[in-house]
Amino acid sequence: MFSTEEIFDALFDRAAGGEAAGLFGALAEKENRAALHQKLCGRRFSLLFLEVPLAGEAGFDLHLIHDAEDIRRGAPYEDTLYGGYGPLFSWYAEKDRGGDGLDVVYDLREGWDAPPMAYLKMEDDTPDFEGFFRAMGDEGAAARYRAKRKALPDGWRTWYTGVHTRRKGRPIRLGSFLTDGLQKRCAADAGLFARDLGAVGFPAPPSPAMQDKLRELFAFPLQIDIQIDVLEDGSTGDMLGVSLTTGRIGRDALAASFSKGFALDVMRLLEGWGVADGRWKQLPAATFQASALLRSREGDKRRFILSSRLAYVKVRFRGAGPLAYDAKAYLSLQARPA
Repeated sequence: MFSTEEIFDALFDRAAGGEAAGLFGALAEKENRAALHQKLCGRRFSLLFLEVPLAGEAGFDLHLIHDAEDIRRGAPYEDTLYGGYGPLFSWYAEKDRGGDGLDVVYDLREGWDAPPMAYLKMEDDTPDFEGFFRAMGDEGAAARYRAKRKALPDGWRTWYTGVHTRRKGRPIRLGSFLTDGLQKRCAADAGLFARDLGAVGFPAPPSPAMQDKLRELFAFPLQIDIQIDVLEDGSTGDMLGVSLTTGRIGRDALAASFSKGFALDVMRLLEGWGVADGRWKQLPAATFQASALLRSREGDKRRFILSSRLAYVKVRFRGAGPLAYDAKAYLSLQARPA
């Protein structure tokens, strides 16, 4: 039997080794491994995301994606696990059709004791989201979520929500894909998206310079995911997230795009905006697909397919000014029995 920690180590060591070590800063050092293992809580995960800043202090946020069946196979979740989110796991494990939809996120750069955030994927097989908010300890969030979702413009397709009950304003994170037709229209006229932001209550109209940046992002051949925050009083926060998603791009084409293609163009654009530095050149070394024979502490041997790919590049804007706030790359890591 291979433990969660052993699977994590196999994935993380390969992603953070060699030329990619600088992406993850001190968090990649061996002395921090025990603390990383504590975040796993000895449970299964179906997928990992490493959320890597493209400028500033090196490090990552750790996303642990769970499905209901894996939770049911584990021992009971205690209230002390995952920052007191035991009831959330108990609720999710009872769902017949959970999908790979429960994401627990640790911002490790805030410190080892920082409480996690949790996201729930909103797809056809997603369990009732009101139960999600109740299990998170913020039952009133359901009404805020419904009101904001109702206000979303045509062409915005919600697909996940998250809540952080311990942050100022108790924000709900709402993620929406833009339909292809809307994205193309916004790439031609960012004023359309500016009007949409007004409809969802964004605090200020985007400046012309911000609109220019948004139009450049919308023009890439990648699906756009928009993140907004809904605060405790029902207002929309002043942070806007725009993610470029690579789910439609094959692995070989994605890898090649770093030397000639959209990935290279995106990174150079972000460098020009001042929200990325040269560390993005280490991203290709952190992506892979390989067959590996793993050995457990008990001496068991089993072959796994280990993989890592660039899943998203997110740019954030705070307020309506001319400057982007920051940018991050999301690496998705998975281990499957061969």
